Amino acid sequence: MFKKKPELPPRPPLPPMNQIIEDLENAPSDDPVFAGAPELRDDSKDSTFAIAQEFMDMTHRLKELETLLIRQKAELEDNYKELKEMGENIKKQSLHALQQQVYCRPD
Repeated sequence: MFKKKPELPPRPPLPPMNQIIEDLENAPSDDPVFAGAPELRDDSKDSTFAIAQEFMDMTHRLKELETLLIRQKAELEDNYKELKEMGENIKKQSLHALQQQVYCRPD
């Protein structure tokens, strides 16, 4: 009924920063890449570079945050397991202490 989707080829590597800048500088102002960003339509190479640089910086920051979240998630999972084990130990100790009181009680 369901067909297995074909595996997609891996994404190509990102081009070097100087190639991105060169592409942005050489693109005409009516290029579709600028269609959704009216602030890019001024032919200012400096503003285009600044926006591209900001995008690259944000991408880098997002990758850092992703790594941080993965590490924090692992820490939370470890802490949860440790707390669960501590709870089980407390429960066992309490049960054992109650059993000792019952057996040691004089009649």
